[in-house]
Amino acid sequence: MRAATALAACALTAACASVQGPRVATVAVPDEALRSGWAEARVAEGAPAVLQALVERGAAGLRGLRLRAAEVDGVFTESGRRRIAQSVPGLTPSPREVRWQQLAVHRGQPLVGWCARGVRVAEAGGAEGFQERTLYVERLLLVGSEAGGRWALWVEGLVLTGAGWRMLPWVPYEDAVEAPRRDHSDLALWDCDLARRGW
Repeated sequence: MRAATALAACALTAACASVQGPRVATVAVPDEALRSGWAEARVAEGAPAVLQALVERGAAGLRGLRLRAAEVDGVFTESGRRRIAQSVPGLTPSPREVRWQQLAVHRGQPLVGWCARGVRVAEAGGAEGFQERTLYVERLLLVGSEAGGRWALWVEGLVLTGAGWRMLPWVPYEDAVEAPRRDHSDLALWDCDLARRGW
């Protein structure tokens, strides 16, 4: 049954060549993770790697960050795996897609801040479908700096695993990563659950 579920998810995500592979598990989340600064530290550690993957590799970076079918069994319960198998996120770029070219312009530019919204600690076996107590972020605004200003983009659906921050497999391809915007409106709003900025 698990093999069939993994094969179905693999076909939907087009992100793996086999249902065999290393297991990925979530990271043990301590009590008071949100209030103690532990969650903020984990986001701060992982945000640069997420941005680098997207800037350097574009759509391939997105596919690399997304949890693969071979990894899903180590993270999700049976109900969570069913949710993934029933989703159709799509991973095929549109012929008119330009966000990766826009993002590539920012290669080598520093990450100067981030704003995390919907930061949650999901309990084991809860509605989210995680096997263990898990830290995840619904939206993460990544902020870069260039000559004369700052730019930013939203990344949707991140979960903390032993392999770092990974993207939730049910987030649609088109919604997973926003095109970067100069002087993003959310820089002024800065409505965050957790955040750091260097300006």
